[in-house]
Amino acid sequence: MCITDHSMVSQANVIEVFENESLFINPWHLCSVTQVEEVKLLVRLMPIWLSSLVYIMLFTLLSTISLRQGMSMDLSTGPYFKIPPASLELFTTITAMVFIPLYDIYLVPLMRRFTGDQRGVTLLQRIGIGFIIAILAVIVAALVESKRLKVVQDYGMENNPSATIPMSVYWLAPQYILSGISQVFGFMGQLEFFYNQAPDNMQTLGTALFTTSAGIAHLLNTVLLNLIVVATTRGGHQGWIVANINKCRLDLFYGFLACLGYIGFVVYLLVAHWYTYKKTSNSSLPKSTSQFKKLLTPKLAPLVV
Repeated sequence: MCITDHSMVSQANVIEVFENESLFINPWHLCSVTQVEEVKLLVRLMPIWLSSLVYIMLFTLLSTISLRQGMSMDLSTGPYFKIPPASLELFTTITAMVFIPLYDIYLVPLMRRFTGDQRGVTLLQRIGIGFIIAILAVIVAALVESKRLKVVQDYGMENNPSATIPMSVYWLAPQYILSGISQVFGFMGQLEFFYNQAPDNMQTLGTALFTTSAGIAHLLNTVLLNLIVVATTRGGHQGWIVANINKCRLDLFYGFLACLGYIGFVVYLLVAHWYTYKKTSNSSLPKSTSQFKKLLTPKLAPLVV
């Protein structure tokens, strides 16, 4: 008897029994049909996972570099208090906390009228929206950095990196707010996507795909920054990223990130177009983003800040 399939993975459930030979099933050589289908589900997830790394890279780079910008700006909040630059992440956190219930209560029913999808939009569409908002956040960051550099030039502070620039740190708030909205779509969409589309008895692995993407994105960011430094300092030119924040060309770097994000988004669209969703039972899925976040809060906490 021979059960054949043209797929290489499917060959794992092929049984060959020859005359005068006893049937011996080695679990390392033979898998059930269910196990083969589970592997196929995981393989289908990998292109989505890889193409979404650029989105995570945009978000983490924006958060890191914005902190460095904020340290050079006016931190005054009223006459007696100065906000720590790292506290600007509160804009992202508060925006996400406010927008999640608004998304569930208002946006999902509104989008459902037009799409007919129970979630309002599909999970891949939701990730794509988050991708677009992240690119917009990077563009806003580039415009704010151009404004900051102009203030530096107007006050002749190029060679004084320790001086406080007469420009409020709250100019950075819009990019943090956009990052929070992007999280609601992109991060939550990815988490729900990998959880739901992983095999039923391997959903923890699907969640792990999401959490490990942050670590890999940070590693890729390090490689990218080193390449940018090498490329922009070639030939004795002043690089985009130098020790003196007032001589950095972060506006050009943000522009490069926006272009990188656009290319990554196009690749993501192509990959998402060919993806086939796993058949799931709607009764087993969380009914809202809030419920899904509550289900996996311990795993989400390190990323939603």
